[in-house]
Amino acid sequence: MDSGTTFTYLNGGVWDNLKTKFDAHCKDPKNTPKQGKVCGGQSNYLNEYCVTYTEDAYGTLENFWSTLPKFYFNLANKTEIIWFPKDYMYLETKLSPKVLKFCSSINKENMSGNQYSTFGSLFMRHYDIYFDRSKRQVSFVRSECEDRSDRAYPVRGIKKLVEKARILLASVMGSWAGFLSVVFVFATLLAYSGYRLSIMRGWLAKTQGDELLEKAKEVVGNQSSEKKLNEGVELSG
Repeated sequence: MDSGTTFTYLNGGVWDNLKTKFDAHCKDPKNTPKQGKVCGGQSNYLNEYCVTYTEDAYGTLENFWSTLPKFYFNLANKTEIIWFPKDYMYLETKLSPKVLKFCSSINKENMSGNQYSTFGSLFMRHYDIYFDRSKRQVSFVRSECEDRSDRAYPVRGIKKLVEKARILLASVMGSWAGFLSVVFVFATLLAYSGYRLSIMRGWLAKTQGDELLEKAKEVVGNQSSEKKLNEGVELSG
């Protein structure tokens, strides 16, 4: 697993197995949907596999996802990871509000003679993943917090608040005046932070200077006392 790699690259054996399962699902008459075409009408899985969703043909995205197969990965310790279509497919182009082009994040490994597979960051979508480096273990917990379904938002009203924030941000950034206002605000905050930092540095410098002065006085005072003590000893002698 490599979070620094976007896509997933499967070695020859795993790739061949996945392609066989995918093609079989898309060509099976039993999987013909009530709306649209199975697998978006593209039944042959290849590198950079893409299909197009249209609202007129499928109605909802959930109907569209249901026409594509799910993948099951069996890992160590009897761990099974289910890779749903909305996990491994990503939005490549928004042709219009009702026409979306999705592409698969799964490709065939073409490096090192196909001796290994690399699972990139898109493999981690809709999962909370914990990396335990000391035990060399990886844990998976299903999570769909970014989905639009109500059940994905545990705090009441947070979904509408997030939507309003997005609309506000889009309206502000959608014009030159709004953009310049944001730049001005950030510049002002940055300048104020620099001003406060300079004051803090001056205060620290003054504090350190005062401390050094007090220590110097203390040293001088100790030396003066020692000198007087020596003079007293000489006089007594």
